[in-house]
Amino acid sequence: MSMIDANIISLPVLPLPGGVVFPGMVITVALDSPTAQAAGAAAVKAGNQLLLVPLVSERYASVGVIASIETQGELPNGQRALVLRAIERAVIGQGSPDPEGAGVLWLDARPVRIADDATPADVVDLKRSYRAAVGVLLERQGMGRLASALRDITDPGALADTVHEWPELSVDRKVELLEEIDPAARLRLALAWVHEAIAEADVKESIRDGVNKGIENQQREFLLRQQRSQRHSDLVAR
Repeated sequence: MSMIDANIISLPVLPLPGGVVFPGMVITVALDSPTAQAAGAAAVKAGNQLLLVPLVSERYASVGVIASIETQGELPNGQRALVLRAIERAVIGQGSPDPEGAGVLWLDARPVRIADDATPADVVDLKRSYRAAVGVLLERQGMGRLASALRDITDPGALADTVHEWPELSVDRKVELLEEIDPAARLRLALAWVHEAIAEADVKESIRDGVNKGIENQQREFLLRQQRSQRHSDLVAR
């Protein structure tokens, strides 16, 4: 993989405790703390951009997402909020002093931009395998029709990012996915997780089938005992 050299920019940071945002997502963020409010105000002065960085287990991720402010306003409860569009990954660098002295954390960030000629030869097979595996997983969840939506995503990195929507994917794995800036490597990672989820689904299905078969056998044995008991009663009655 080769990256296009991008200028380092300094942006105000909006920490995301326990949350992970990926490029392409549009989210509403409530400015429900003095820190968030200060970061939102700083972003407006910084060209309506800020840096969304996961904060997990008291550490910042090494990669964040540059986001732009789409709109700002108030939630029904009167709380100020921002509608943000996540644009691109950015590798986190050093911190810098808050120019306004408002206590906002500013971090240097280098946008992650991949050269068009950096796609590995096996990426076509990887994309095909990923789509097929996700199709299997969705089919088992009764959501097979959703797999067709993946056909419209051609970028390998964006395709890999779709795994973050899997409800059972942990926050730690989402951070790991965000921090993997190589699109092909990210796709391999996502594919491995989908295969793991399929294997877990197979085990659960086997256990469920075994339990159901055991219940059926018990019911069958109960009915046979009832029939034998009834035949015995009929013989005695004669």
